[in-house]
Amino acid sequence: MNPFDPTIEFSRKIFDNDRNCTAIDTATGELCGETETMKIIDEFQKLYEARIENVDQEFESEFDKVSMKLEISKEWIKNLKEQNVMLVQVVEDLEQAACNRVKLLEERLKHSSVLVSGNISKSMNTEKTINTLSNRVSDLEKDEKCMQQKIEFLQSDIRGLLELIRRAVEENHWNLDDIKFFEIQPSDIPVPTANCTCNEVNINLDAAKRFKLRIQISHDFMNKSDYPLDGSICMIQSSHPTTN
Repeated sequence: MNPFDPTIEFSRKIFDNDRNCTAIDTATGELCGETETMKIIDEFQKLYEARIENVDQEFESEFDKVSMKLEISKEWIKNLKEQNVMLVQVVEDLEQAACNRVKLLEERLKHSSVLVSGNISKSMNTEKTINTLSNRVSDLEKDEKCMQQKIEFLQSDIRGLLELIRRAVEENHWNLDDIKFFEIQPSDIPVPTANCTCNEVNINLDAAKRFKLRIQISHDFMNKSDYPLDGSICMIQSSHPTTN
């Protein structure tokens, strides 16, 4: 058995005990695995320097001293080689662990990117839907205003027709003076024939009042039932109302 085997075995134990960092990863609970290279080298250097110094005290013959120091040096070199192999292996393990962590981070980043992209897409679709609904509400509000104005114009035209009928019945005169129409034209109103007087014309005031009542009922119904208004029906003339 080689007389230096115990020393070699001791040095290997030192290397095995010191080569791994004792710090614990709080996320995984595992040892960090980093190599304290300089500390290991210092331990080996001190160990072999001490052995070489002891040779002078253990042997008297110069030849034995030189032979023993040479043998210790060979063992030192051999152990240094083993240390280098171990250190390279440790470095490779650390590199592999780093690569695995980088790949894991890349996968998480890609997954997060997909989630963010999906959320952005949903947000854009939601915003588009909100804008569409907002525009629709705005259009409906405009249609409601136009319909309200149209109803007011029709009610004004009904009052004008009633006034025209009143003049014909009470004054026996078909007179459109100072009567304003919005939705109808004076030419649309039939004029009594020339060979008859206004009081001979069969004018039914009750029918006209019932027509006015139907208009009012329709107006109330649309206000209560949120009747959907179409923008195409809102064709109010921008010019001034017709005056006769």
